[in-house]
Amino acid sequence: IAMGMLAIHKTRKYMLLDFPYLVLLITLTFKALKEKKITRFKLNRPGTVRGMLLFFFAVFLIVSVFYNVLLSVQKFSPDQNRKLAEKYADGNENNMKIVAPMTFVFNEIEHFDQIQANVFYMELQKSDSTIYGEGFLKKAYLFDRDLLLISPYYQQKLGVDTYKKGDEFEHYRVIDKTRDLIVFKRKTLLSAPTEGNDP
Repeated sequence: IAMGMLAIHKTRKYMLLDFPYLVLLITLTFKALKEKKITRFKLNRPGTVRGMLLFFFAVFLIVSVFYNVLLSVQKFSPDQNRKLAEKYADGNENNMKIVAPMTFVFNEIEHFDQIQANVFYMELQKSDSTIYGEGFLKKAYLFDRDLLLISPYYQQKLGVDTYKKGDEFEHYRVIDKTRDLIVFKRKTLLSAPTEGNDP
């Protein structure tokens, strides 16, 4: 808990650092109860405390497993990513360099030439404040990105949340905007044939 209070980013993944110690403490507590090394409790009898510990540990395991399964099915679905790739890449994935949510690496990394995460541009913003709105699109063009799939959180951070389907810029056009994504495609690819291209 103390490590969590001191952490800069208090997200769930940092619990992984503390989890082995928590398991160790719980195990040692059960061991001490069994060996009767703990005989007095301010709260109640040892049996009650043992029951409470078991109950809370069971609740923690059930909630964790449920949440992790739900997260993996909803957020890291390779099928969902495959459908998006088929919809927006026009069967030309092998030749495309894209910007996409980090979860898109499952299992699209084997299909695309390169995948760059949305978060990469937020990290660049720390040293270059021009990466916002059209500045973000210019930077993506400098990195030779063909397709940009930006999730809602990063749309706001990168200044593209107000753009609409059909909006055109120097190098990109918004080809779709849904509840989950805004999709930019390089203009040269919009008129280019999707089959028979040499890599």
